[in-house]
Amino acid sequence: MKERIVLLSVLILLLAGLFILSSRPVTAQDDQPPTPSAPIETMGENTRELESISPNALVGFIGTSNPYCYQPDPARDECYINIRYMQATDNGTTSPYLYTLEVRLDGKLRYQSSVFFENSIYYNYDMIPDGLKVTCGSPNQGGAGVDFGKVYSLAIQAKSGDGTNMGGNYAGVRCPAYVP
Repeated sequence: MKERIVLLSVLILLLAGLFILSSRPVTAQDDQPPTPSAPIETMGENTRELESISPNALVGFIGTSNPYCYQPDPARDECYINIRYMQATDNGTTSPYLYTLEVRLDGKLRYQSSVFFENSIYYNYDMIPDGLKVTCGSPNQGGAGVDFGKVYSLAIQAKSGDGTNMGGNYAGVRCPAYVP
Protein backbone atom coordinates (compact mmCIF):
# COMPACT_ATOMS: atom_id res chain seq x y z
CA MET A 1 0.00 0.00 0.00
CA LYS A 2 2.89 2.38 0.83
CA GLU A 3 4.44 1.69 -2.58
CA ARG A 4 1.24 2.69 -4.37
CA ILE A 5 1.00 5.95 -2.40
CA VAL A 6 4.65 6.79 -3.13
CA LEU A 7 4.24 5.92 -6.81
CA LEU A 8 1.06 7.99 -7.06
CA SER A 9 2.77 10.94 -5.33
CA VAL A 10 5.74 10.79 -7.72
CA LEU A 11 3.37 10.64 -10.70
CA ILE A 12 1.41 13.66 -9.47
CA LEU A 13 4.64 15.63 -8.94
CA LEU A 14 5.83 14.76 -12.46
CA LEU A 15 2.54 15.83 -14.02
CA ALA A 16 2.55 19.07 -12.01
CA GLY A 17 6.12 19.80 -13.14
CA LEU A 18 5.22 19.19 -16.78
CA PHE A 19 2.19 21.47 -16.46
CA ILE A 20 4.29 24.26 -14.93
CA LEU A 21 6.98 23.95 -17.64
CA SER A 22 4.45 23.92 -20.46
CA SER A 23 2.57 26.96 -19.14
CA ARG A 24 5.65 29.23 -18.98
CA PRO A 25 5.57 32.01 -21.58
CA VAL A 26 8.11 31.79 -24.36
CA THR A 27 10.07 34.97 -24.90
CA ALA A 28 12.16 35.88 -27.89
CA GLN A 29 15.51 37.61 -27.53
CA ASP A 30 14.79 39.79 -30.54
CA ASP A 31 11.45 41.15 -31.67
CA GLN A 32 12.52 41.00 -35.32
CA PRO A 33 11.72 37.80 -37.23
CA PRO A 34 14.80 36.02 -38.56
CA THR A 35 15.74 36.91 -42.11
CA PRO A 36 15.23 33.84 -44.26
CA SER A 37 18.23 32.86 -46.29
CA ALA A 38 17.96 31.49 -49.79
CA PRO A 39 17.64 27.71 -49.74
CA ILE A 40 20.61 25.70 -50.96
CA GLU A 41 20.18 22.62 -53.10
CA THR A 42 22.85 19.90 -52.97
CA MET A 43 23.32 16.98 -55.33
CA GLY A 44 26.51 14.99 -54.82
CA GLU A 45 29.38 17.46 -54.63
CA ASN A 46 27.44 20.22 -56.40
CA THR A 47 25.49 22.93 -54.58
CA ARG A 48 23.56 25.97 -55.73
CA GLU A 49 21.58 28.75 -54.12
CA LEU A 50 17.95 28.66 -55.19
CA GLU A 51 15.91 31.67 -56.18
CA SER A 52 14.46 33.33 -53.11
CA ILE A 53 11.06 35.01 -53.05
CA SER A 54 8.88 36.30 -50.27
CA PRO A 55 7.82 33.43 -47.98
CA ASN A 56 4.30 34.86 -47.91
CA ALA A 57 4.03 34.57 -51.68
CA LEU A 58 4.96 30.91 -51.85
CA VAL A 59 2.32 28.47 -52.89
CA GLY A 60 0.90 27.11 -49.66
CA PHE A 61 -0.05 23.76 -51.12
CA ILE A 62 0.86 21.70 -54.17
CA GLY A 63 -0.89 18.38 -53.94
CA THR A 64 0.00 15.76 -56.50
CA SER A 65 -0.77 12.08 -56.87
CA ASN A 66 2.01 9.76 -57.96
CA PRO A 67 2.54 9.99 -61.71
CA TYR A 68 2.33 6.76 -63.65
CA CYS A 69 3.22 5.48 -67.13
CA TYR A 70 1.34 2.78 -68.96
CA GLN A 71 1.48 1.07 -72.35
CA PRO A 72 -2.03 0.32 -73.69
CA ASP A 73 -0.76 -1.75 -76.64
CA PRO A 74 2.43 -3.80 -76.06
CA ALA A 75 2.86 -4.12 -79.85
CA ARG A 76 3.47 -0.32 -80.15
CA ASP A 77 6.21 1.92 -78.78
CA GLU A 78 3.63 4.31 -77.32
CA CYS A 79 3.21 4.98 -73.62
CA TYR A 80 1.18 7.55 -71.72
CA ILE A 81 2.17 9.41 -68.57
CA ASN A 82 -0.64 10.70 -66.40
CA ILE A 83 -1.27 12.12 -62.97
CA ARG A 84 -4.57 11.46 -61.22
CA TYR A 85 -4.74 14.96 -59.70
CA MET A 86 -2.73 18.13 -59.03
CA GLN A 87 -3.67 21.22 -57.10
CA ALA A 88 -1.76 24.42 -56.35
CA THR A 89 -3.01 27.07 -53.95
CA ASP A 90 -1.43 30.32 -52.78
CA ASN A 91 -2.49 32.66 -49.99
CA GLY A 92 -3.98 35.14 -52.49
CA THR A 93 -2.92 38.15 -50.42
CA THR A 94 0.75 38.72 -51.21
CA SER A 95 2.38 39.32 -54.59
CA PRO A 96 3.49 37.48 -56.70
CA TYR A 97 0.21 35.71 -57.28
CA LEU A 98 -0.39 32.22 -58.61
CA TYR A 99 -0.94 32.31 -62.36
CA THR A 100 -0.08 28.95 -63.96
CA LEU A 101 0.47 25.31 -63.16
CA GLU A 102 2.89 23.71 -65.59
CA VAL A 103 3.83 20.10 -66.30
CA ARG A 104 7.15 19.50 -68.01
CA LEU A 105 8.53 16.18 -69.24
CA ASP A 106 12.30 16.18 -69.73
CA GLY A 107 12.20 19.99 -69.64
CA LYS A 108 9.55 20.35 -72.36
CA LEU A 109 6.27 22.05 -71.47
CA ARG A 110 3.49 19.50 -72.02
CA TYR A 111 0.56 20.95 -70.05
CA GLN A 112 -0.30 24.37 -68.69
CA SER A 113 -3.33 25.65 -66.82
CA SER A 114 -3.83 29.31 -65.90
CA VAL A 115 -6.07 31.25 -63.54
CA PHE A 116 -7.04 34.89 -63.31
CA PHE A 117 -8.09 36.44 -59.98
CA GLU A 118 -8.15 33.02 -58.34
CA ASN A 119 -5.73 31.50 -55.86
CA SER A 120 -6.15 27.83 -56.72
CA ILE A 121 -5.61 25.64 -59.79
CA TYR A 122 -6.91 22.08 -59.95
CA TYR A 123 -6.27 19.31 -62.50
CA ASN A 124 -7.63 15.77 -62.62
CA TYR A 125 -6.92 12.96 -65.06
CA ASP A 126 -10.23 13.49 -66.88
CA MET A 127 -8.75 16.68 -68.36
CA ILE A 128 -6.29 14.57 -70.41
CA PRO A 129 -7.96 11.12 -70.25
CA ASP A 130 -5.18 9.13 -71.95
CA GLY A 131 -2.32 11.19 -70.52
CA LEU A 132 0.74 12.68 -72.17
CA LYS A 133 1.94 10.52 -75.07
CA VAL A 134 5.61 9.48 -74.97
CA THR A 135 7.76 6.70 -76.40
CA CYS A 136 8.19 3.69 -74.12
CA GLY A 137 11.79 2.95 -75.05
CA SER A 138 13.76 -0.27 -75.35
CA PRO A 139 14.53 -2.50 -72.34
CA ASN A 140 16.80 -0.74 -69.80
CA GLN A 141 17.08 2.37 -72.01
CA GLY A 142 16.70 4.61 -68.95
CA GLY A 143 18.86 2.40 -66.72
CA ALA A 144 15.97 1.21 -64.53
CA GLY A 145 16.15 -2.50 -65.48
CA VAL A 146 15.05 -4.70 -68.34
CA ASP A 147 11.35 -4.37 -67.50
CA PHE A 148 11.48 -0.60 -68.06
CA GLY A 149 12.27 1.54 -71.09
CA LYS A 150 12.75 5.29 -70.81
CA VAL A 151 12.72 7.20 -67.53
CA TYR A 152 11.20 10.65 -67.85
CA SER A 153 11.92 13.62 -65.64
CA LEU A 154 8.61 15.17 -64.52
CA ALA A 155 8.35 18.70 -63.09
CA ILE A 156 5.09 20.17 -61.83
CA GLN A 157 5.56 23.86 -61.10
CA ALA A 158 3.34 26.66 -59.89
CA LYS A 159 4.37 30.01 -61.35
CA SER A 160 3.40 33.65 -60.98
CA GLY A 161 2.47 35.97 -63.85
CA ASP A 162 6.09 37.09 -64.27
CA GLY A 163 7.30 33.47 -64.46
CA THR A 164 8.67 33.21 -60.91
CA ASN A 165 8.68 29.60 -59.75
CA MET A 166 6.50 29.54 -56.62
CA GLY A 167 7.04 25.87 -55.78
CA GLY A 168 6.89 22.48 -57.38
CA ASN A 169 6.96 18.71 -57.24
CA TYR A 170 9.50 16.65 -59.16
CA ALA A 171 9.67 12.96 -60.02
CA GLY A 172 11.24 10.41 -62.30
CA VAL A 173 8.64 8.31 -64.16
CA ARG A 174 9.59 4.87 -65.52
CA CYS A 175 7.75 3.57 -68.56
CA PRO A 176 7.34 -0.09 -69.50
CA ALA A 177 9.83 -1.37 -72.05
CA TYR A 178 8.77 -1.80 -75.67
CA VAL A 179 9.81 -5.25 -76.85
CA PRO A 180 9.07 -5.69 -80.58
